[in-house]
Amino acid sequence: MPFIEYDKRLYQLNAGRNLLGSGVEADLHLPELPSGCQVGINVELYGSFAWLSGESGNVTINGHPIIDEEPVPLFDGDQLSVHGTRDTSTLIFIDDSARHIVRGSEPAPMRIFFSEPLVKSPHLPQNGHLITWILLLALAQLMAVLFLS
Repeated sequence: MPFIEYDKRLYQLNAGRNLLGSGVEADLHLPELPSGCQVGINVELYGSFAWLSGESGNVTINGHPIIDEEPVPLFDGDQLSVHGTRDTSTLIFIDDSARHIVRGSEPAPMRIFFSEPLVKSPHLPQNGHLITWILLLALAQLMAVLFLS
């Protein structure tokens, strides 16, 4: 289940729409956030997404701004920074059920490369070594191209 960590406290997010802000209309009322700023977080079966609600000002996820009401995918450990006129409040998105999900910008875990082969054959290396052989063959071809050119 996803949570928001703010000011050393955990707040559980509900499935579906969650509106975070300092106003009374917020589902998760955080009075310390800059006034008028509201961030929505949708918790769905296939992931969680953050979006701005109305004219919410400057909100970033890991330093990248949320633009308009366009949903942005959230991953475990993401930092949502709400920039007010005087200070910045940081919320940390925690989703312990999705720790196996890998961002597109991160390297894939090694267990993906060394999983059981899909096809078993006595002529092919087994126990996940097929990927290793393919990578070694590609490396050998690359080295041959570099040295022959």
